[in-house]
Amino acid sequence: MSWFSKCFRQGFANVGGESLKTFSGRKLAERWKEIGAELVYMDGIHQNETLFPTNLSTMAPGLEGRDLVKEFTDACRELGIRSGAYITPFEHTPFTRDHPEWCQMKTEGGLYEGPSWAPTNYWACWNSPFLDRMCALISEMFSRYPIDAAFFDGLLSRCGVCHCPSCAAKFKADTGLDLPNAHNLEDKAFREYLAWKDHSLAQACRRVVAATRVKNPNVQVVSNTPAAWCSWNAVQPVEFFDATEFACVEIFSGFMDLKMPGYIHASSVATMAYLIAYTRGQSRGYPKVQGYNYMGNVNYSLHLDVLLETRSAVAQGAVECAAGYRPALKEAFDYIKCCEPYLVDTKPVLWSAIAASQESAYVQHVENPIFGPYFEDLQGAFNALLDNRLPVEFISGRDLGEGALEPYAALILTDVGHMTDKQAEAVRRFVSNGGGLVATAQTSLLGPNGKPTGDFLLADVLGVHPAGEPDWEGVASYMQEPSKGCLCFEDEEPWWGDAVQPVVGAEADGYVADKPWLGSSKGFALTSPFQPVSAAKGAKVHAWIRPMAGGEGRLPGIVENRFGKGRSIYISPRLGEIYARYPFMLWRRLVRKAMDRVASRPAPVEVTGPLCVTAYSWEQAGQNRWVIHLINDLDETGRPRGRMAFGKNDFYGSCPRTRLISAEGIDVTVRKAGATRAHLPLEGKELPVRKIKDGLKVRIRRMDQHAMIVVE
Repeated sequence: MSWFSKCFRQGFANVGGESLKTFSGRKLAERWKEIGAELVYMDGIHQNETLFPTNLSTMAPGLEGRDLVKEFTDACRELGIRSGAYITPFEHTPFTRDHPEWCQMKTEGGLYEGPSWAPTNYWACWNSPFLDRMCALISEMFSRYPIDAAFFDGLLSRCGVCHCPSCAAKFKADTGLDLPNAHNLEDKAFREYLAWKDHSLAQACRRVVAATRVKNPNVQVVSNTPAAWCSWNAVQPVEFFDATEFACVEIFSGFMDLKMPGYIHASSVATMAYLIAYTRGQSRGYPKVQGYNYMGNVNYSLHLDVLLETRSAVAQGAVECAAGYRPALKEAFDYIKCCEPYLVDTKPVLWSAIAASQESAYVQHVENPIFGPYFEDLQGAFNALLDNRLPVEFISGRDLGEGALEPYAALILTDVGHMTDKQAEAVRRFVSNGGGLVATAQTSLLGPNGKPTGDFLLADVLGVHPAGEPDWEGVASYMQEPSKGCLCFEDEEPWWGDAVQPVVGAEADGYVADKPWLGSSKGFALTSPFQPVSAAKGAKVHAWIRPMAGGEGRLPGIVENRFGKGRSIYISPRLGEIYARYPFMLWRRLVRKAMDRVASRPAPVEVTGPLCVTAYSWEQAGQNRWVIHLINDLDETGRPRGRMAFGKNDFYGSCPRTRLISAEGIDVTVRKAGATRAHLPLEGKELPVRKIKDGLKVRIRRMDQHAMIVVE
């Protein structure tokens, strides 16, 4: 895997259809060599055919018998670049066309519909004989051609319980149980099925990976993961990341955020960062993630957009893979090449961690379409920290259970409703030893059946207990759902400072007289559900939840508690979901205040400057240096929110970047013991440093899209 993690300039070309009659694999390789790519993927086995002669499947008729894979791999070898193959391991209609019983079947019977362009019988089941056929086909290709890497697309399950004959027989043999007929966490068979489905998917992944290494054990496999995309029962489990070794996310810097319903974050670069960090955090040891960028496939990918995508990908710790050709790629790849000495063998500078728990997602969230509330809440929490320019990484529920928390100053549990005893004990030990904890909503309140238990599993750490639902009326207006409560700071200055004005203006004096907290900058309406709680003895309530309309009384909204050597802050609303939908300054400041109060040590890197600048910090332990990337996502057309259109006659990408707006006056504090020097190696400039007790401070007076600061 070592060669692949240092292969930062990768290209990708989808080929097929009528163009195959005149397509040249040699010219494809020559073009990417000229651009500066180190590795290029071309289709080998895709949804409907192969691009090489075989008796095991159907070869693309447009090739008229010509071996395009051989032509391409021979050219790559001659030119000194690596060749990779695009493969769809569970989507290959020559195998499923006459075998509907090999396809994933809905619980109530029938097959899932394939894409609009696909024939029937599209989604294969990995427990069926389809897998044997696919492994044989992959082995044939990798035995015959010198292919260095495989890009797996579509290693996915459909939502729900697969009732194909193969799953029914295998589940019975493995567990002694019949397949469950409904999503019912009270049913032992359904709970068994969730774990069994995950494990069988990972086992299938191991088989197709092994098939690529039939001749060359160093073939690197990357799977296009939609772990950051799919709903609970279609998401790849953490075990899957062990099986595939390298993971990929599809990223579109420029309109990524518009694919997230309800998401109005100011920067799609931040959404890109979330996808990379989430996927990285579900595997072990924070390996790099391949960032698969749709350059050239949509109109927005013009010069400045291409440069932003490449620079953002490397800044966020991804291995760049560009899909499609654009002239600007040569400049982009040349730029990456200059950065590479500072990209190899890096790991994130760790300070805070957000736990993304597979167990909790399965329990809390029933079958739902992609981008459900689970990922929205995680994304909002991540972006609140990113917008504060605080180092943040994801960890999996598995890592949480294994107690891998020592490197962190603070842990964020954003509505992790269900926790195992092992996970709870690891958190308890972490806080007791001096770590900080920020937890929200139902964290640790739900049992394995998805229903509230008598108390929080972490009640002693959080300093709260569940309370009854208040009899408050909801107030519906522009909000996504009626708001019942207002978060109020009554006895102290609000943590959001001056970032909020009164909820209700002077034109509604009568309303304010009835609810005075609505006429104060110390309160703000909640736009998400909240968990009613009472505070334990000794815990301090910083803020209360008051009713927006009918009803009386108040409930603790923010509670701080000492536990052992550490402390926790409990926030009763789903704050991540709120920030994902409404990234207001007041919530950002509230998150920062909470982190400052609980973290066991100051953030190792702090950045002060315009919000359009985001920061990513990496450690190169072998060189005893830190590398801090700053990305400026601003040009004269504004930030990317409006770059895509919604109307049926609108043309995608009609607002490409045209001219950069430089960011100015960026101050960076680096708490790296012994640090004496900071420089900008790409510009060949030394930065004046001001020594502080545990590091140094520098100022970037002006930057365009990217600044790379090396501290040593």
